[in-house]
Amino acid sequence: MVSSSVVRLAGFGWQAEVLPAYGMNLIRLARSGSELLRTPEGKTQLRREPQVYGMPLLLPPNRTAGGAFTFQGTTYHLPINEPVYGNHIHGSLARMPFRVTEQTATSVTGFYENRGECYPFPFAITVTHCLTETGTQHLFTLCNTGPKTMPLAFGLHIAFRAKPFFAVPIGQRWEVDERYIPTGRLLPLTSEETAYRDGSDACSGKLIRGFYTAAGHTARIGGLCMNAAEPFNQWVLWNGDGTQDFICIEPMSGAVNALNSGVGLVQLQPGEAKTYTVRLYPWLP
Repeated sequence: MVSSSVVRLAGFGWQAEVLPAYGMNLIRLARSGSELLRTPEGKTQLRREPQVYGMPLLLPPNRTAGGAFTFQGTTYHLPINEPVYGNHIHGSLARMPFRVTEQTATSVTGFYENRGECYPFPFAITVTHCLTETGTQHLFTLCNTGPKTMPLAFGLHIAFRAKPFFAVPIGQRWEVDERYIPTGRLLPLTSEETAYRDGSDACSGKLIRGFYTAAGHTARIGGLCMNAAEPFNQWVLWNGDGTQDFICIEPMSGAVNALNSGVGLVQLQPGEAKTYTVRLYPWLP
């Protein structure tokens, strides 16, 4: 049964809230009274912009040029939901209702099966959010339930509250065209982007936007570390218009427009599953 209720978790100094009906989104996370994520004020706000609060799921992540891609000789179409640039962006998994299959005081697991309504290949996804003594763990397992090979790019649009310090192990920047689609050319980091890699205090107050290869898997935001292990291989940074006191640090498996470029794209065979893991834990100097 799908519920619109909030699932509340607490333990080991952490408090969390999950909304199964909205993509199994971890909409709130706090530790020792400190709020860590950008939390929506209500479900109406979340419904309007599900990708800018909490830990929303992206499939496919970011943009697909023209909302179309060709895979193994067949062309598929996704809705043009970024009409100003003529692209598909972020998929609709963040809006899909999950069914809670297991719940304790410190963990919750949800399940959703796509039969074509949010992606033209059938798949099942299981999501677990868990609080532990050492931090939090977030598991995302996708299984190809269809008869054909499934192209898979996956990501998370994690919206952190702005903190006085952040550092993300970005490698090179993807050059983009006027529609924010990578051209295929990789560029060296600017001095400002090097600060994002090595440590910056500019979470808000100026515009941050860029697509990057991953030079590592552990980012830091304030007193929190985030580890996004393989197969995550890209980072996206974005903070809206720079004035809203949040920053999205987005681990992705597959580059922006991977369904067309093939960069980092996973080909999941029928019955095959792939698990993505993110851990959040306190930074220790």
